[in-house]
Amino acid sequence: MKPLVSVCVGTYNHKYFIQKCLDSILAQETTFNYEIILGEDESTDGTREICIEYAKNHPTIIKLFLRKRKDVIYINKKATGRYNFIHNLKSCSGKYIALCDGDDYWSDSQKLQKQVDFLEKNLDFNICFHPVKIFNQDEKILKMDHITRPVEETTSIENLLEGNYIHTPSIVFRNNFIIPNWLSTTPIGDWPLYIIASQGKKIKKLQDLMAVYRMHRGGIWSGNEIAFREKALLQTYIIVRENVSFNTKEELKLDTLILRYKNIINNKKGGFYKILRKLKKYYFF
Repeated sequence: MKPLVSVCVGTYNHKYFIQKCLDSILAQETTFNYEIILGEDESTDGTREICIEYAKNHPTIIKLFLRKRKDVIYINKKATGRYNFIHNLKSCSGKYIALCDGDDYWSDSQKLQKQVDFLEKNLDFNICFHPVKIFNQDEKILKMDHITRPVEETTSIENLLEGNYIHTPSIVFRNNFIIPNWLSTTPIGDWPLYIIASQGKKIKKLQDLMAVYRMHRGGIWSGNEIAFREKALLQTYIIVRENVSFNTKEELKLDTLILRYKNIINNKKGGFYKILRKLKKYYFF
């Protein structure tokens, strides 16, 4: 039977994390079928062997894709997981797609059921997400979602155009759009995807804490220096502005965001964090 939800898991060198990630997804209690699209990016630490074992033990749920490093997409001369991410998305057959990177995990066995129930009943929403807990792997500290900008229960693309407020392991969205070729060129992959998925529809925030986002030195985002993140944000915003059709109000929002980050990069006196605190806008720092 065709799954209602496809759970995309991208993993690379997550030997110490991937089991918890997969176990948390397999523990989901649902009234519908779901599949796990597991993309393994040719790890060197034993992650691939763990994924193969899980796929053998759960052949009706896990669809394992063994990627090759020769296919890795480089952005700004850095190896990324974008090829794996995009091809995972293209392999989804479900009506809905959920995301959970191999170093994150879900903490509520009813997570998928709650989010899908909402989307099934509310056709004017394309995205459903929730707050998460943040686990600092290096300091062994678990804390609450640290996005400081208040987020209402109902938002839209206009709010997303002020900056990202959706953590990857919290999102479920409708699988009703085409992945554009330019997504392989943006330094950031999740925020542009949310922009595409939210067009013309609303975004719902549930109040339940149902996932854990892990921060560590090897993380795709948290493992990079601030200067790299500054430039990655600006480059991503510019590419989205050039390739997505927006109304006048949305264009103004994104143009303001681009100008803000140009000023941040050009003005180092106040410091990156100081400027962002003043604006009360964070991108998962």
